[in-house]
Amino acid sequence: MNSNTRLSVLPLRRDVIIFFGLLFAAVSVSVSALKEVRFASPLQSLTIPDPELLVKVPAPPKKDEAPQQGVLKTHRRNFLPRFLTGLKAENTAREQIALGLVKIDEAGEEDAFDVGGKDWVGKAKSAEERRRRREDAIVEKAHDAAMVKYNAAIMNSNSKSKKSNSNKYQFVGLLDKANKKKPISWHARPKPQNAKWSVRLVHVNKDAIVKDLFDQGKIDIFAKYTNTGKTEVEVGKDNISKETNIPIVTKKYEGRQRSWK
Repeated sequence: MNSNTRLSVLPLRRDVIIFFGLLFAAVSVSVSALKEVRFASPLQSLTIPDPELLVKVPAPPKKDEAPQQGVLKTHRRNFLPRFLTGLKAENTAREQIALGLVKIDEAGEEDAFDVGGKDWVGKAKSAEERRRRREDAIVEKAHDAAMVKYNAAIMNSNSKSKKSNSNKYQFVGLLDKANKKKPISWHARPKPQNAKWSVRLVHVNKDAIVKDLFDQGKIDIFAKYTNTGKTEVEVGKDNISKETNIPIVTKKYEGRQRSWK
């Protein structure tokens, strides 16, 4: 290799090294930026549901374990028992068909075919598909019958356990950590007819609300800096305080409604 080719290869290597270096720096910056992202909810609430909506949890198998309190009724808790009931009914129907306890409708003339005739493979597949459809119809009837019984049992249990809630009002507590004298203020209102709670605690994150209003372009933030004329004091290792040349500047931020003025 002569000197000319060496000179032409060296810049290429440098460009590759610079490219990968910039790529690594960009990736590291993006990863660090992702770690620093924090999301704050402007409104955090804790709702205490009415006891009528709580489902009793079965007792734990071990005596040493403490009994669990009632849990709130959710769509998931309502779906899982229904799904399990229907699945058990379908499995039972299929087992009974396999054991011959439930007979499928006898094959009609359309299922009879000559094994040695033409297209006997296609006719056999068609006959098997018709048999499976009749079997699926029996399984669906078993599933529907189990669902009818399950819904009737749920309606009966709900009617027995239904209690009238004596709470006529809903109480909302607003938390404000900035107000040390009165950190929580309670408010009451008449309880709606279909309401499912009586007590709710609400914590308003004012910083998140101001940030959201600023992002929407509804407010502007103004800053006022004042030089107090004093300098900061630095304490050394010998606990000796020394004045520095760093001035003490106070700052005050204020949010105002955005206006064309």
